[in-house]
Amino acid sequence: MAKKKERIDTGGGEALRADNPFGALSLDGLNGDRRSAPPPPEALPPRGGGNGGNGRGERIEIRRLKSGKGGKTVTEIRGFPPAARRHLPDLAKALKTRLGVGGAVKGETIEIQGDNREAVASYLRERGYRPVFAGG
Repeated sequence: MAKKKERIDTGGGEALRADNPFGALSLDGLNGDRRSAPPPPEALPPRGGGNGGNGRGERIEIRRLKSGKGGKTVTEIRGFPPAARRHLPDLAKALKTRLGVGGAVKGETIEIQGDNREAVASYLRERGYRPVFAGG
């Protein structure tokens, strides 16, 4: 016969509250809606022109890749400034919707299915970035 395991009370009883290191914390002043969606890319302010150089990060590289993708062509977008990287999923979603294709965010790059360099560059220009074609 198997030995019974000792169970921890998770019902919110007094024993749980006494041992909980976070029991004294208060939820006052915290936002109750923790699943608030980030603003859509259209609502984000456009990037400024700045000094027109790479120093401020406005230059975005657009490349066409085929190697290592199982023979499929993808458009890779990279070189986003650190402040814009948190909005990459929103930007990728807007691009995929606009172009009617699939894609993914991988690290600090966006991959869009197919050779869509011109359409991606056009969209990024509208958003205030300075896209450049890199590679082949």
